[in-house]
Amino acid sequence: MGIAKSISVAVVVGGIHQWPAAPDHREYLRGRHHHFFRIEATAHVDHANRQIEFHDLQWYVRRAVIKTSRSTQMGDADFGTRSCEQIAEDLLRDLEPNGVLSVTVREDEFCSGTSALAFSRPTVVCLCGSTRFQKAYREAEAALEHAGYIVLSIGSFPSGAEKDGSPDVKRKMDDLHLQKIDLADQVMVIDANEEGEFAYVGSSTEREIAYARRRGKPVLFWRDYSTALRGAGTWGRDGGETQTE
Repeated sequence: MGIAKSISVAVVVGGIHQWPAAPDHREYLRGRHHHFFRIEATAHVDHANRQIEFHDLQWYVRRAVIKTSRSTQMGDADFGTRSCEQIAEDLLRDLEPNGVLSVTVREDEFCSGTSALAFSRPTVVCLCGSTRFQKAYREAEAALEHAGYIVLSIGSFPSGAEKDGSPDVKRKMDDLHLQKIDLADQVMVIDANEEGEFAYVGSSTEREIAYARRRGKPVLFWRDYSTALRGAGTWGRDGGETQTE
């Protein structure tokens, strides 16, 4: 199991801002008003002996505040018309090169706004099914990748004497595939051969299907998708009869 590590620091600065477009029932926010802003930054670290010291990260945060605000005659930070989350976004853009993942700006400890880096990626699909249908696996991998999916598949297909490998090796490979299911957003069962005909679904595949469903992963069937590629059917139907042991 991988462990993600991060550190967090906070600094408190006196500051002012205003909301000129505040509605009538909050008209007191239209003028410049003062808060003690607590600014919290969370940064990614690679190891337990973190590559950035707490005090250094605090210094970066204070520097970012100076860079993204004006100073009043009283020495407070003037954030203009920006809200807490807008202030946080500007600070995050300045602090990102230091490994900062998110910034939260709190007003007097009671209200806060947060901006965080958003990491988007394509949907991850894990292929499951009998290894006897290697050609169908390759067809599915190519079709799904061309459609914009990340595909987790089988790295090697046993042949000849390898098919009768030791139980320990098979158990290791089966357990590894369950971990691929954990990483995936959804599962695609190879239940059709390269001609689109019904394919064998054995006990190992049925175990993987049950495992995926227990973890809330959508289970899709290659037979449906391959039919859709041939101009009929629909993508993503979770159901249908398969040939089992």
